[in-house]
Amino acid sequence: MDGFNRDSINKTRFDSRASVGVTPDTFSGRLFVFNPEKIGVKDTVAISPIKGQLVDSTCFFSSSLCWFITQTQFGGKTINSCTVIKADGSIVATAESEDGDDSWLSQIRGKCATGNSLFVTTDEGIIRVSPNGSGIVKDAEFPDTAKFVDRSCHLFVGGDGIYVIDGKEVKLLQIG
Repeated sequence: MDGFNRDSINKTRFDSRASVGVTPDTFSGRLFVFNPEKIGVKDTVAISPIKGQLVDSTCFFSSSLCWFITQTQFGGKTINSCTVIKADGSIVATAESEDGDDSWLSQIRGKCATGNSLFVTTDEGIIRVSPNGSGIVKDAEFPDTAKFVDRSCHLFVGGDGIYVIDGKEVKLLQIG
């Protein structure tokens, strides 16, 4: 684990066998993945270098993918970027958007991952995005959820549906 120590590792699990971590050198585009049941790390995850000042970042995990999302300040703009990473460290897809626009990536929080998809809150309801080629596309809309969510809500996948958390309550949505 040359160059890494326990204090510099921020790990989150993909599932019971794979994890991803971000070190302080993330600013240079350095990420790593590892399997806690095996020895060693794969520290050659090749994301694009982060341009400008890193403002915020988050990850959403399914059993197969990590959706690594950053928010940066660059050239007078706030840019949100998403890199989808497999447990083996390979990059599946990427997307970029200006903060506050009308895309699914207009904000970095309030999402949840399951399978190969990411569910996203919007003021028009929940949408689902998935990797397609090297990009990420909206592949489903759920307009009936609009009365239960807005952009400020957070989503969590449960065994019986998607839990929506707003400032006052927790709601269970079952999308058919």
